[in-house]
Amino acid sequence: MKTLAKAQVVLASGMLLAGAVAQNDQTQNNTETLKSFVNKMVQDLSKVRIVISDAPTVEEAMAATDVALVLYYKAVEVSKQEKEVTYEVKSKKVVVEYPKTVSENEVPLYKATEKIELGEGLTGGGVYSISNELVFKDGKIKDKDNVEYYYTVRFKPSSNAIVVFKDKQDTEEEDPTVLIDGGSNEFYTIEVTFTPSLPSDTDTLEDKELNQKAMEIAGKKFYISEVGDKKIVLREASNVVTLNVGESYEFEGKKVELVDVVKQGDEYYAVIKVGDDQETIKVNDEEKVGGVDVKVLGAWVSETQEGKAYAKVILGGKKIELQEGNKVKVGGEDIDNTEVIKAGPSGFKIKVYVNKDDTTKNYLENGKELVDPVFGTFKLVFKPVDLVAGKEKVKVYASGEDAYIKLPLVEGEKTFKIVDGIDDSNNLVINEDWYVSIGESPDANSFNKLLTVLGGVSGDLRVNIYYKDSNGVKKPYFVVSLPTSRETYVYQVNSVTVDNDNNIAKVELKDVVTGNTFTVNVDLNTGYTTLTIGGVDFELHVSTDSSKTVVYLDKVVVIPSLLFYTKDGHKVYIWKKDSNVYTIVSEFQGNDVYTFAGEVELYPDTNDKKVAVSFPRQDQNLKLEGLEPFILVKAEWGNDVAYNTSNGDNTVTANLTIVDVLHWYEKSLNNVQLTVTAQSGNDTAQGYVYYNTSDGLSFKITVTATLPDNPDDNASENVVNDGATLNVKVTEEDSVLNDKMVRNFVSLEDNEFKGLDQWGTYIHGDEEKDGDGYVEFYVPNEKVWYDIRVAKTGETKEEYQTMELTPGEKIDNTQYKVKDVQADVEINPTKYYEYKVKPVYGLVVADVEAVSGCQVAGAEYAIAIGTPTDNMLVANCVKEELMPGQALVKLLADKKVVVMTGKTPALAAKAAEEFAKKVMNDEVPEKAEMVVTQEGTVASQ
Repeated sequence: MKTLAKAQVVLASGMLLAGAVAQNDQTQNNTETLKSFVNKMVQDLSKVRIVISDAPTVEEAMAATDVALVLYYKAVEVSKQEKEVTYEVKSKKVVVEYPKTVSENEVPLYKATEKIELGEGLTGGGVYSISNELVFKDGKIKDKDNVEYYYTVRFKPSSNAIVVFKDKQDTEEEDPTVLIDGGSNEFYTIEVTFTPSLPSDTDTLEDKELNQKAMEIAGKKFYISEVGDKKIVLREASNVVTLNVGESYEFEGKKVELVDVVKQGDEYYAVIKVGDDQETIKVNDEEKVGGVDVKVLGAWVSETQEGKAYAKVILGGKKIELQEGNKVKVGGEDIDNTEVIKAGPSGFKIKVYVNKDDTTKNYLENGKELVDPVFGTFKLVFKPVDLVAGKEKVKVYASGEDAYIKLPLVEGEKTFKIVDGIDDSNNLVINEDWYVSIGESPDANSFNKLLTVLGGVSGDLRVNIYYKDSNGVKKPYFVVSLPTSRETYVYQVNSVTVDNDNNIAKVELKDVVTGNTFTVNVDLNTGYTTLTIGGVDFELHVSTDSSKTVVYLDKVVVIPSLLFYTKDGHKVYIWKKDSNVYTIVSEFQGNDVYTFAGEVELYPDTNDKKVAVSFPRQDQNLKLEGLEPFILVKAEWGNDVAYNTSNGDNTVTANLTIVDVLHWYEKSLNNVQLTVTAQSGNDTAQGYVYYNTSDGLSFKITVTATLPDNPDDNASENVVNDGATLNVKVTEEDSVLNDKMVRNFVSLEDNEFKGLDQWGTYIHGDEEKDGDGYVEFYVPNEKVWYDIRVAKTGETKEEYQTMELTPGEKIDNTQYKVKDVQADVEINPTKYYEYKVKPVYGLVVADVEAVSGCQVAGAEYAIAIGTPTDNMLVANCVKEELMPGQALVKLLADKKVVVMTGKTPALAAKAAEEFAKKVMNDEVPEKAEMVVTQEGTVASQ
């Protein structure tokens, strides 16, 4: 328990709001209520402090944040003198720090330039074996004739133990996660090789005295006890003792004595006594004596000193038996999940599994370890994986008959409607307020090359953004996506006012993301002005007459879909797939690498007229349909424009200009050959080329021309002189999109699904959540790799790790400390606020002199949240006995303090949580106290 003399963390809730009006204190303390006290606080939050413990629980930190944010919201209402202020907490999370014991000496299974990715085996990081590190050291032993035998020790990870995202099949819970799946394969092999090979039998081994030479394997010393065809036996040299006759050695609390050394024929024996038990053991044999395993390595009788004899013995220590084709035996017991695939004079190989007998359990989950079951000196460590931390979130969801997309843009998170209801035929209606995205030209001088475009994009590169006639006004949003800066801007034309006296048109534009509006004046003499968006100049035109007014942007590249750049520069495309109005959301990053490219299908539910969301869960070879509009092609005749089919000259050429809007790239293909086919009527010319993108898309560009009828087939013709025109058709080929991109999907119950791809994009969706559906994408800024290491056992250190908790999430480690609370809140009509404050939450400062008695330094009003044992302000102010299972919100009017407390931190947090709800809903009681139960029921006193 902490002492109350420690510093308290004080929340300076907000600032002096512009427009706030001071209010006279006309209410005497003896008639003060919780409601009147709240009304005073929100007049000027600079005078308010919220005090919590310097070591708050997650619940207390969350509840205190709720109180701070709702007070700020109410203060905005007061300052604006209006009740139309909207308030939405976009997200809230507590960052905690906790100690964790980790391995100190580790070797990664990857090299600096190679990392293990989803879908790769344990050798995916470029490490195929580990030697001379940790416990995998080479060495040598000598026989009695000084012949050297070198041995190597290798740890070899398996390429067939694959990193995957899947559900754990051995549990009833639906809990897909990242794990190493061995299937029917081992996780690693331990291989020991002797050069030259050992003697082929045990007798020769003993004759050469190699059985008395210790060698180090996996960090432990062993003697070779036996060797033979497909067999080798090791004896751990944990306690090797040389005793003279009559000497003893204390081992595990027992006295081990060498009673005598005797010779029978050519054999020597050691007489060993442990307690009351005594055994005569031949050299190279072993017996259990008085509960102690004793192996006699050697025994000698001195030929020069009468009565002098001694023996060398191993006390305890494991015997490891390796028989090819069997499990490893240690101490006479089979070791599960092991397999000896080689054993004999040349060495041995051992395969190790997590679970050899059950493939559904043969996996290693992230955050877990596999300790070697044979030697126990090392372990395989799979570092924890957080699927959402540090990633951008994009969400597509349905609500009733509408569908939306929520995006993190530079100015903050924003939601846009993409489907506006269902018609009588159960077809989706695309939101007519949307227009296609536009962006600056890849090349400012290339407009003349873009006269021929596909996908319904206007040939004059003009986009109407406002249209008014007798039928009303159409004010579509327009999205400006800038590839250079990777930023997105969303605007709408609110109104157009023509000033005939000055011959100008005043165009009022609204920034949809920020909510700001501004006016641009267009000189009607020229018809346009420059509109600068994100540092890029566009031409804003106004055309007006008695029947209509049109505002349009000219000389822009039209992206035949909606393209957004997120805050971190990822690209999100939305486009209409076909007449059934399937909308596809694709994620891109950085260098145009497709991450979780796939279809989000928005379709009507024919029973209750609701939009639903689904995500086809293909594993690989995703092919995106309908991409033709992303390739803009112009064809012109090339250098060879004459032909004469009568003498075999049946080719002409065309020059192609390709603008790849998808990748913002321009390419010229000159003198593409077209083959002329002579016909009884008009001749035809046709040829094709392929354009391949860097990420696996392939487009076939077919160029055709119908040539004028030439009755004289023997004459030479010139297609240019004959006025022939070229036609271009672009089709996507059957190539796959990133055919090597691994995508793992897991279908769960009740239409829920989760997935992860090789880039690290994580998706989570539900096709019928609350009658609608949603898909969430979490996109990383860099490719995700998985940290898998080999470490020594027993060598650990303690380091602090952080974890982000959202409301309702728990942490098992009780030694955590709250480091930060981050709350994103939108309060309109003010700007978007993002609170990221240390050390705890919302505008917090730490002040060791903050609390004195029942007062808080620098504050006129105070709120205390916590228990009497943890919060000094609560302890100093609350003297009454608290009831078990109940929380108390009490106003101490004379002290200008509201205390929110209970016998446990959870109860104190509940009191603050319920108080925040009352403030939010304008239901604060006109009483001095609220009693709150753990279930949330409230009674006022």
